[in-house]
Amino acid sequence: MTGSDATFVYYKAIADPSLFTPIVLPPSHVDARYDVKRMYNYCSDDMTDNGTEQDWLVFFTHLWQDSVNRYNAAEMMDVSSEAIDVYGTSYWNDLVDAVEGIYGLDTPKYDHFTLKGDQAGVNH
Repeated sequence: MTGSDATFVYYKAIADPSLFTPIVLPPSHVDARYDVKRMYNYCSDDMTDNGTEQDWLVFFTHLWQDSVNRYNAAEMMDVSSEAIDVYGTSYWNDLVDAVEGIYGLDTPKYDHFTLKGDQAGVNH
């Protein structure tokens, strides 16, 4: 990413919904502040319950950049480690359960995590 603008240079051809051309050849500049929900809007049904790189990039950027209840790198690692240690995976539901175990249900940190997952489209 470059500076604070959340631009990620992506070296893979992608469909860009903000441009008139259907495919953008690499390098593509992806703004991680923009909630694209790529899986829901641009992927086939066989992608159900899988994430896309861009959706997860947006999610983690929002967790880190938003000033209220933001997650720092250590907190994100704690959540991931808890999900893997307790549930064996880091699927969305396991991550949410880990956040609940660490911060409690319906706390500002829990609400922030689940809201950003919904906005980015990784909450499946």
